[in-house]
Amino acid sequence: MKQNTCIQNYKGNKTDEGNKDENKEEDTRAQDIMLQNIEEGFTSEQYDTSNLENGEDDVFEDEKMTVTLTTTQNQKSNSNNNMTIIDLGECEDLLRKEYNISDDELLYMKKIDVIQEGMKIPKVEYDVYSKLKGNIFVKLNLTVCQNSKISLSIK
Repeated sequence: MKQNTCIQNYKGNKTDEGNKDENKEEDTRAQDIMLQNIEEGFTSEQYDTSNLENGEDDVFEDEKMTVTLTTTQNQKSNSNNNMTIIDLGECEDLLRKEYNISDDELLYMKKIDVIQEGMKIPKVEYDVYSKLKGNIFVKLNLTVCQNSKISLSIK
């Protein structure tokens, strides 16, 4: 059974100019809470990855941010309606070699697309994980990829 992840969705009043800074702070706090809840749910042993392993992504969003839990394989297939697609390219090979991860094991990704006021394209952040025995996720250190080309496509 799929674990439900608690998401706080904040929709602030954007019409009052006097509250603009306060709304921005509340948006940031709401996004931090959302990210924390997703991270705790995703990295827990109880997180059901069957959707991800079957080519589907888990997507959580609010007005200014979309968090996608996916696999590197799903990102390569480009079959999902994601705002952005990340192909790690040779970085994936380097990570597999560095962490001794076989080609038949999936690498998981938490991708964050942030749309800020005045931006034409989203700010994209991502982390890559490997699943150990017992469904425990370990975040991989991406410094091994510092000289690698990583492709980002924006739909």
